[in-house]
Amino acid sequence: MTGWKFWVITGIDYSGKTTILREIAKKKFSSLHWSDLKTVPWIKPVLERPYDIVFEMGKMSRASFILLVASTMFEVMMRKKIVLVDSYWYRFYVKEKIFGLSELEILKTLFKLPRPVKVFYVELPPEEAYIRSRGVFTRYESFDNTKEGFLKFQEILDKELRILFKELGLAVNYLNGKDEVSKNVNIIIDELTKELLL
Repeated sequence: MTGWKFWVITGIDYSGKTTILREIAKKKFSSLHWSDLKTVPWIKPVLERPYDIVFEMGKMSRASFILLVASTMFEVMMRKKIVLVDSYWYRFYVKEKIFGLSELEILKTLFKLPRPVKVFYVELPPEEAYIRSRGVFTRYESFDNTKEGFLKFQEILDKELRILFKELGLAVNYLNGKDEVSKNVNIIIDELTKELLL
């Protein structure tokens, strides 16, 4: 892994991180979203409906599945020398912690993985995220199918992500999710370009 550097972009659901990631990819910076893993043969079948499948699993199999997805993502990142990745294992871990349906000791294996140069955290109020969702969200984004369940889940997700980053000692650059996408894209590209030229 000598010379390989990577960054993470994350935030609550509907914060705009994936849109920013895709725009940066158009600028020829290698990037990875978890849905890109559908091209990996051994993981493709379960990723066709991941939000349903995890809720059918027991605590050990659920944790093992999440670990499989996260470790596969890292192996793809390493092989392709990905520069910017959507959320890495951080959101997987935090969401599993919130739901309380996984064996967290299994997932703590993820703490041993290499850490990014920096995390770009796209900040957005849960209320705004709900508006962007248009009231349509998955079981992995809310406690239930209500607005209240969504808002509560996103509030806790935001809080727990910040706690995790502090525990890991990660450098975090906070971006305003209400800003124009192009503004946040340029901020990230400037950072990547500067660091990659060192």
